[in-house]
Amino acid sequence: MSIFLTVLMVTSLLYWSPSAFAADGDGDGFDDTIDDCPFAAGTSTTGLMGCPDSDSNGVPDSAEGTISEFTDATREYSWDDELSGGISEYTSSSRSSMSRAIDVAPNGMVAVGADSGDNVYIASASGKLMHSLFTIGSNPRGLDFSPNGSLLAVAGYETDANTANVHVYEMDWASQSATHLVNLSANHDDDTFGLSFNPDGSQLYAGGKDNNVTIYDTSNWAILRVIEFGGDDVYNIVPSPDGRFIAVAHAQEMSVHWTSNGSQFFNVHNHTDVVLGLDWSPDGRWIITGGNDNRFRIYDPTNGTMIAEVNQGSDVYDVAFNKAGTHFVLATTSGSSTSIYSTADWTEVYQLGDFPSSGQGASGRRGARDVAWSADETKIYFGGRHYGAFYTFYSADAFIWMGGDVTGQLMESRFLEYADVSHDYLPNHYNSTSVVPITQTQCNQAAEKSGILMGAGASTSAESLTTPLANYSTSGLRTCDSNGDLLVDVPVARMPASLMVRANGDAETCVNTIGGLSMGQVRWMISGASTSDLINDGHHPGMTLSSIIPNDDGDGVVEWSDFHSSCVEEPIHTYHRWENRSIPQMMDSFMFCKHCDFPDDWFTADFDRQRLIQETRSEIVSGVVGFETAIGITELRVGIESNSVYNVPIFDNWTHGAEDLASMGHSPVQPTVENSSTGAWPFQGDYFLTLREDQVDDSRNFINWMLSEAGQENFDEIGFVRLD
Repeated sequence: MSIFLTVLMVTSLLYWSPSAFAADGDGDGFDDTIDDCPFAAGTSTTGLMGCPDSDSNGVPDSAEGTISEFTDATREYSWDDELSGGISEYTSSSRSSMSRAIDVAPNGMVAVGADSGDNVYIASASGKLMHSLFTIGSNPRGLDFSPNGSLLAVAGYETDANTANVHVYEMDWASQSATHLVNLSANHDDDTFGLSFNPDGSQLYAGGKDNNVTIYDTSNWAILRVIEFGGDDVYNIVPSPDGRFIAVAHAQEMSVHWTSNGSQFFNVHNHTDVVLGLDWSPDGRWIITGGNDNRFRIYDPTNGTMIAEVNQGSDVYDVAFNKAGTHFVLATTSGSSTSIYSTADWTEVYQLGDFPSSGQGASGRRGARDVAWSADETKIYFGGRHYGAFYTFYSADAFIWMGGDVTGQLMESRFLEYADVSHDYLPNHYNSTSVVPITQTQCNQAAEKSGILMGAGASTSAESLTTPLANYSTSGLRTCDSNGDLLVDVPVARMPASLMVRANGDAETCVNTIGGLSMGQVRWMISGASTSDLINDGHHPGMTLSSIIPNDDGDGVVEWSDFHSSCVEEPIHTYHRWENRSIPQMMDSFMFCKHCDFPDDWFTADFDRQRLIQETRSEIVSGVVGFETAIGITELRVGIESNSVYNVPIFDNWTHGAEDLASMGHSPVQPTVENSSTGAWPFQGDYFLTLREDQVDDSRNFINWMLSEAGQENFDEIGFVRLD
């Protein structure tokens, strides 16, 4: 790939209109003699005069615009690669089918024109195909939404059929449907390739093999004028940002014409094969053409001078500028990758791909036919050249980065279901051994991850780094101790545990004698905390040991008989799963507060008492069934589905024992899914999403989806429990 900067005169004649530059052609108040962007109205005064300045700070958008990080952008999501992310959709089972046209509506949704069935599909901003909007009877070749998104124009052609197809549809975004408005095909006598609305939507331009561009008045669809191009097929039409001109790609040439009278402003002929790619930068300073001669060329629209020529190494089918005009992306026939370039020096800044071949050897249909930026410019869409593919490549900024432990990993595939309905971000899980580094990054706003960083798992934001607000129980808000920034913890599901013993065994007899167990007694059985820590307030209230273990024999061994004199004098052994599994992770947060300044932990196994750590849930159940005096801790649903174990009812109290609580009139909570969902079951933690408070609005759609029926059903399916 090489760049040839050139000061040569263009190889064709330039035709000038004497009124090419009025005093202020684009009407922005800057005389064209000083206006650096004479084809785009603007208010900039710093560096460049009269250029688009969307934030009105005097600096042109082209000087401030940036693009997302596309270094690791892919068209598929890989479970093994945390940096990957993207979506590939296919409209056909035929290798020879293409998606030749795509366009992005102002609301972010995407129209996709596919050969197979002559369908025009509507896709979500995430890149998921929703359904077919309509069929047009020939291959869709050009698509364009009106500037306000109310209309969708489509042009089509059929190989060897020489049939014009130009239609306009009215969009109903509420139902994601389109109603046919007008058929303009009779005004064209051959295949139609290119079409475009002007910037204010008052005109529609269409052209193709009839060798002209027809300009329509969109108020009544009357023909305003026809611009003829001799024997040249018209492939692409793009208006100037101010709407006074159109650039037209025809045969191997590119021409710019006045829309007011159709007269030619200039013409250039530098490509040696057909010119399909064409775009005019949003600030009006550049026109880029892409040809089937492996090259794209950049022109100065004020005089047609070629500024640069780049050998891309493969045919360039389309060009798309970003909104600020700082970068552009190409659709090419390369099967390996395509490129994003900077307009600052015309150098490549990103390569992204791959674009697989249809498998037809050297003539295989590799690469992409069309390209467009997403509305928020965090994604790039491509119309693929085999299987009617529609590819969406995700930048790092397009993700909600779901940092978390195995509980987040378990939900990874289910998080991705959000892409079926979303128009913003794609959730992408990455492993984090603790919530602490996630909280640190959120508090410091460190640029370790682009996009939105969200904790996902059994833990709230790290207690050791944050302080809950007084209204935390209703707001979920915490302040970062380092700088006062606000974080928010959002519970989205329950993570209940069952404490089980063998059915009809000595342990069940003991538990029934005292009326169940209290949370204080559960803590006493499994905690490695010292007696001093247990009896003093901390993460949990300090317990009254004389109530927790009223029959303690003082031998220092945790035994069933410490609860009641009738209970068997045997140590309480414990079965649980590996500590990187979901319920042990919940225990680390809920029971032991591993993210606190002074965390607790499991008891240390010794000669008298064992911790029997198993891989699977079934091993917990079988272990308890085979061990008369052991307890097992695993997912609540697993326990209540087994007839071989007894699931212990638990009092929601951390200070006293079950026998005293029963005598005071309290009742234990039964281990049921319903009690878990309502929050009554005490032996559980919540599944949390944690994030910066100032990112809540950007994340609201995803959070709402997590709390919707579709999102909550995922938690039920994986063994957790939905919120009531």
